[in-house]
Amino acid sequence: MQLQNVTFVNWLRSHRHKESEERWLRELYPWPVLARVECDTQYVGRMQSIIYAGVEYKVTLKSIRWQPQHGTFRYRLLVESEGHDRPELRSIWDKAKAHIERGDYDKAIDIYR
Repeated sequence: MQLQNVTFVNWLRSHRHKESEERWLRELYPWPVLARVECDTQYVGRMQSIIYAGVEYKVTLKSIRWQPQHGTFRYRLLVESEGHDRPELRSIWDKAKAHIERGDYDKAIDIYR
């Protein structure tokens, strides 16, 4: 089962109270990749290979937990990618990372987009 409506915009709807640093970190998530993860309990602990934009992502569903206070499930994932298939992506990430380290999160997000 793949989750529906897995986007940063939807995450913001229910998490707008979060600190700005947590919001910008979430904005950098590979949301199209997360939307393709199989989230049935049978996939917990199993690596899934997902190709997106010419890059292979290795995603492992680490846990599934019901959050009764929110009426939702919480999914913990490990997302890995070599990134060497697309050197331009590594260059973009390096530029964004430099701005992150200086605390200029808005500029980092603009570069990453």
